[in-house]
Amino acid sequence: NNGAMREKEHTEEPRVNLPLVTDEVGDGAIVGSPDSDGVMKTLISQQMPAEWASPRRYGVLCAFAFNAGANAFLFMDFATSETLSKHVLGDSTDAEIQWLYSASLVTVVVAMPFLALLLTRYNWFCSLASVAFNVLGAWLRYISVMQGLYSVALVSSVLIGAAAAIIVCSYAIVPERWFAPAQRGIATAVAVQSNYLGWALGSLLPLCVDSVDSMRSFCFYQALVVSAGLVVFLIGYRAPPKAEYSQRGEARDETAAAWRSLTRLLGDARFCVHVASCAVLGGVSFAITAVQDLIFGDDCADSLDFPSSQTTWTNFAFISCGVVSGLLLGAFVVRRSQRAALLGLFSLSTLCLTALSLLTTPAIFSQLRKDGGNDFIYMLLVPLMGLLGAGSLGFIGIAIRIAVQLGGDANEVLTGGALEWLVQGFGALFGQISNCEMRFLPCTIASWLALVALVATHCRADASSAAPTCAAQNAALPRPAHSAASDT
Repeated sequence: NNGAMREKEHTEEPRVNLPLVTDEVGDGAIVGSPDSDGVMKTLISQQMPAEWASPRRYGVLCAFAFNAGANAFLFMDFATSETLSKHVLGDSTDAEIQWLYSASLVTVVVAMPFLALLLTRYNWFCSLASVAFNVLGAWLRYISVMQGLYSVALVSSVLIGAAAAIIVCSYAIVPERWFAPAQRGIATAVAVQSNYLGWALGSLLPLCVDSVDSMRSFCFYQALVVSAGLVVFLIGYRAPPKAEYSQRGEARDETAAAWRSLTRLLGDARFCVHVASCAVLGGVSFAITAVQDLIFGDDCADSLDFPSSQTTWTNFAFISCGVVSGLLLGAFVVRRSQRAALLGLFSLSTLCLTALSLLTTPAIFSQLRKDGGNDFIYMLLVPLMGLLGAGSLGFIGIAIRIAVQLGGDANEVLTGGALEWLVQGFGALFGQISNCEMRFLPCTIASWLALVALVATHCRADASSAAPTCAAQNAALPRPAHSAASDT
């Protein structure tokens, strides 16, 4: 018997089990194991990294979400009521107040490439710096409104933008490293939508901040709450675990040069078109919240003349519907349905934006006002803004997950961060060119171009990958031994 066992050990072919995650199945993952002939055999692996089952992952996500929400809330301090902001900051001009929002976006664009590279190596320290920037920015905003100093408010916007640059780079890496594949959709949605939730709450500021005194009291309590984020971070946040294997089953070197990955991504046409198209729509959504009060209010000639109390609710409908949509999509859209959902959201956003551009045309809304009055126009605006937010904000989580998948072995900070970097840039651009004369026309044109580019690249990818995939699967199947008859 011992001899037979030794003979069996020598005759059995050795196996090398290198994990290769290819799809999501519950809490496990479908992996491939190459045998000695190079044939991939699919099996279900229930062995997971310890972090995927650790309760610590929820603390990490909550700490990140608190910081992201606080950062977005700070963005809205001076953007929701330009008239009050001008008065409290020493009678500043309209352009100066707009730059308090745009300066944060420009800071993100300028600082993000450098901070992203640091984040790949020093995640915990960079994340701590983002919290510190938020805290310092909040207290500087309090000083600016107490002393009426526009320059201090501008410095605070730069610090808040630097914090945002670190936060948006981390949308992908926290879910991808801490959560199992089946949970990454909802984890990514929470990471992204926590930022938009802070944005939504900030849009309601005009309802409670309507005087200089209330503005000063608000900024003081805001600074206290943001400062509490430092405690939340120290208790809950931990650096993400290292990825031990690449998608090809090779050992993954976290310290490999990030510039090599970035160069490879820039050479991938499908990745670049996907990121650029999604960034255009994301930038459009940023611009809409920045200019909707201007276009819907009474600051423009031939405007809709709605008071700030009503434009506040159109803005809240836009952002809150985006938050709800993003969370639902993250919870229920599985990987194989992501591209279809993305194209559907793009189409919804583009059609709603087209309708919004037509509705805000002076000739059209003047006729509607004659026929149904301002209340009728407002009843059209609120649901239209809600649908537009559901599409143009809700899609970001799915877009980031697809970018990470297209990026392959590249660090998630680079793949997800590249998309968010362009979102900030396009947001600043569209926010400046969408004015009383152009209204939503630049955003509408850009959205249509992005939709066409996205449809074209995904359809082309489907057509080119279908045949090679089938051929590769057939080649992997074991073949019977040849005989003379079969050769003939």
